[in-house]
Amino acid sequence: MLLIPPTNDASNRTGGPGFFAQVHVEPQAVVMLMVLFLPKGKLHLSLDRTEWDFGSQQWNVLMLTAYSEGVGLPLWWSLLDNNSGNSNTQDRTKLLTQVVTLLGSERIGSLCADREFIGKDWYKWL
Repeated sequence: MLLIPPTNDASNRTGGPGFFAQVHVEPQAVVMLMVLFLPKGKLHLSLDRTEWDFGSQQWNVLMLTAYSEGVGLPLWWSLLDNNSGNSNTQDRTKLLTQVVTLLGSERIGSLCADREFIGKDWYKWL
């Protein structure tokens, strides 16, 4: 498929959102592409929750980043449906299960997370 950009200014401003509204990219494909840019060997994963405010819109994001040889790359994220709240065990296990399914557990060297990520069920799952 050949994509030809629109030629007038109005089309240029609306072409990107229109294109992305019609194209669906599987998150798994994006992760596999990003992993190609990381060095071979064990990945060190960092799990964190962050909050982004865009005007009156608030996004609560659970983010997993992979590090190897000084290079960090966001691998997977999910939007949490609570406002400014912590993630729960179900949120974390769902995210990590998807990544482990794609990468394989043998590729993971370590997981680092801060004090927010606690709980008996969470530790048992790990």
